[in-house]
Amino acid sequence: MDSGETPVRGHSRRRPSGRRPLPAHLPRRRVEVDVPDADKRCGCGHVKTRIEASVPEKLEYQPASFLVIETVRAKYACPACHEGVVEAPTLPQAVEESLAAEGLLAHVVVTKYVDLTPLHRLSGIFAREGLDLPRGTLCDWVADVATALAPIDNNRAENQLRVVAVGRKNWLFAGSFEGARRAALLYPLVQSCRLIDVPPFEYLKDVLLRAATHPQALIAQLTPRGWRDTFQSHSTSP
Repeated sequence: MDSGETPVRGHSRRRPSGRRPLPAHLPRRRVEVDVPDADKRCGCGHVKTRIEASVPEKLEYQPASFLVIETVRAKYACPACHEGVVEAPTLPQAVEESLAAEGLLAHVVVTKYVDLTPLHRLSGIFAREGLDLPRGTLCDWVADVATALAPIDNNRAENQLRVVAVGRKNWLFAGSFEGARRAALLYPLVQSCRLIDVPPFEYLKDVLLRAATHPQALIAQLTPRGWRDTFQSHSTSP
């Protein structure tokens, strides 16, 4: 049986496995396995001390998880006359009154335009998680994102990075003029991210959080290149 070792004049050298180390940015969950107490005592009577540890790694997968965000808007009223009720304002949102928060909107766009997964398949994936999100709903969310990010599309620098030309074939592929219009905006954005090593999900989520309140005069900061240079190190985690 092959032991995986190569004999070399008096000693053996294990052949390299060729396995690459797992990326350092991935979160780690450490499982500690200790030696039984009985084995910590040496035959000479002394208690053994820990000298080192072997730390093999395995790559695990955790299915995408959903989180319901409850925004509690306080209300106040006069305890005497019960008049003058005031309520905390709504938080700024790129897409008003949408069921989807910014992270979910970004995920849908990245899945469609980066992973090239049709929305009806994504709807099926969500259904396995017990969520009834029809394709039509997902299409509406994509349209909402395109509308929210439309001012970015006017930046000349981003126009130079376009990788999708919307012509007759693209209209047919998109299914409608509006679908082609959304593709003309969102494809270049996510492809621009890839060209300059900006994570599309992280970018879209953060920009959607900023879009509603960002000064129009500084709108260039919300393009992929502008965002990378201005916000990337301070962005929200995916």
